[in-house]
Amino acid sequence: ARDWPAVTVDDFLGVSREYDDTKTRTGGFGRGVEILKMVQEHSGADVTPGALLYLTEILGNLARGLELNEVARQHYEVLGDICEHLGDLFGGGHWTPEHGDPGDRIYLPVATGAEDGPPAEPDLPSVGLAIPVMYGLDSLRATLDSLHAQAYPKLEIQAVDGGAGWSSLEAGRCPTVEWTSLPDTSPAEAINAGWQRSRAEILGWVRPGDRLCAGVLRAVGRTFADNPQLDLIFGNAIFVDADGNPCPVEMGGYRSAFWLGRHSTPGAETNWTVPQSTVFFRRRLLEKLGGLDPSLPYLADFELVNRYARHGRIAKLERTLALVRVRPGGEKIRWNGYLKEYYRLNRPTWPRFGTLAFFLRLNQFRIDFLARKFSRLRRGPKRWALGLMLMLAAGLRLFNPERLFAGRLKALPLAPPFLLPIPRLRAAPEPTWGKGRRAELRVFFCSPEIPVQPSRSGQEARDFLLLRNLARFCSVEVYSHSNAAPRQGQHRWPPAERFHTPAGTAAFSPNLISRKDSRPRLRTWISSRLRQLLLPVLGPRCPLQVTEQFCSVRAFLRPALRKALKRQPPDFLFVSPQTNPLAMTLPMDEVKSRLVLVLHQPETVQAEAVARERGGLAGLALSMEAARTRWFEQENLAYFDGVVVPCVEERDRLVSSYGFPAERILVLPRVVDTEWWQPLTTSV
Repeated sequence: ARDWPAVTVDDFLGVSREYDDTKTRTGGFGRGVEILKMVQEHSGADVTPGALLYLTEILGNLARGLELNEVARQHYEVLGDICEHLGDLFGGGHWTPEHGDPGDRIYLPVATGAEDGPPAEPDLPSVGLAIPVMYGLDSLRATLDSLHAQAYPKLEIQAVDGGAGWSSLEAGRCPTVEWTSLPDTSPAEAINAGWQRSRAEILGWVRPGDRLCAGVLRAVGRTFADNPQLDLIFGNAIFVDADGNPCPVEMGGYRSAFWLGRHSTPGAETNWTVPQSTVFFRRRLLEKLGGLDPSLPYLADFELVNRYARHGRIAKLERTLALVRVRPGGEKIRWNGYLKEYYRLNRPTWPRFGTLAFFLRLNQFRIDFLARKFSRLRRGPKRWALGLMLMLAAGLRLFNPERLFAGRLKALPLAPPFLLPIPRLRAAPEPTWGKGRRAELRVFFCSPEIPVQPSRSGQEARDFLLLRNLARFCSVEVYSHSNAAPRQGQHRWPPAERFHTPAGTAAFSPNLISRKDSRPRLRTWISSRLRQLLLPVLGPRCPLQVTEQFCSVRAFLRPALRKALKRQPPDFLFVSPQTNPLAMTLPMDEVKSRLVLVLHQPETVQAEAVARERGGLAGLALSMEAARTRWFEQENLAYFDGVVVPCVEERDRLVSSYGFPAERILVLPRVVDTEWWQPLTTSV
């Protein structure tokens, strides 16, 4: 347990979809037979679920090619059953395991007493940790060993016996631990009692069985010492079993052994949690705002962090701080408890009843609830009736809807420890907060939708890669203006400090929505419908795909972005893709940032090529669209200080066609993100 990187299986499976040499996509029946032979050789079984998946998919494709549609349909139904079985075993109902958890590129040496600690630093603050003792001695001793091995000079450990009876046994064995016996108390009450008894300036808590990684307390102490204005910090964690092996657990729709620490307030569009063993805060918060809420047995830590965040300054140490012990059994009970308590915390934060923001939030709750508990229920009267009941219950606050259908929440069994060696990844850069400084540059990235992985297009994949590279040396905020339907399944979000979406703006800043711009004018609506039918229309200056974005940009993105630009303008404002009309809607005298256009494909060249292939009215309409595309491209380029293009040819086209300076164009080729997906070189 000395060095563990946190990785995701999906990153490595993604290689087979990016490199044709693996032939898992295009190998046909011959590849299926090869896979079957390989499985028989290595497993000794005639067939495995994974091999059966490939064979069934191949047979279904062959049947469809022979126009045996009914045979193909039956094969695809069997394929769906196999995928569900594999998802139950390995990843939240997805046929590829563990969607959605970013890899932590930090090595994880567990704190031991084998090495001498670093020299004492007298300016470090005192740290007090509370331990609620509710379990056996073995898990408690592992936690105490981890804390003692930190060699932190100003550490207080308050162990509160909630009725297990270990205080009398361990008091003499661990003289550095202060024991308190409070029978018949809950964990939250025991932790609060430990904090009250502690005299330390920095407070935190760990459960028996949890362990801190090496050097964590010194990193925490140094961060607070260098940042006096900071009130609370947190980090990432790894789930482990009783033997200390990484252990994927149910994360609400997918499974992961990595607990990515992210903070979000109740009512946020995306809800993240913070590993409680990585939370450290100043005593002044406890004295001002109180401790854990004992009435929330599942989300007391979530509520505490959010309460403190509303009244203090918080930050994240971008490293893995703790190994969190997982106890088998009760996953479904725990997740239903989480959902009930989260609704209780979340519902009072909804927008005022009757407003547009309220109905957007109510509809999103209905969509999420049905997707979580009735994902296989097709559209029809039953699904419609369930949705209506949910909207009435949540909208009128009749009762807590999460108390209903508790047995339908799919909870997956704990997976066995990893059978394959985990690849070692490069170490992550030092956290900026640990050195008392922030990122040097600030970037706003604006696109129709927030780019995620797995992506639906090459454009989205390039935006995601660009964001990952920017996040290494910049503070990034992402703005989107599309009210697109939510993605199915779990996705990896880009590394950004904040995400701004129309739903989030409607929920928390409804005054920033320009309602008069949310719908197109009648003339614009009619002309757009005619252009969709490939009929020639005079009047519009911009191409159709640009015209259709103006309303959402003006209604949702422009007001929020203008406020942010006035408050604290970023160094760079990235706009993606080339059809995004944001720059044309902003008053340039208010924009102090440098504008960068992310161009993915030659829209003008493609529009002109499509127009040449059609004749008649459709050809005339497409020719007019091509002319509009060229006009918009030229006018839009005038607003930008720089352009990111995918190839040298596109750079040369911008220089020759529009006279854009070549030195202000950056070529970012279409590549595979090899820091996440590493090709495997083999000899045949």
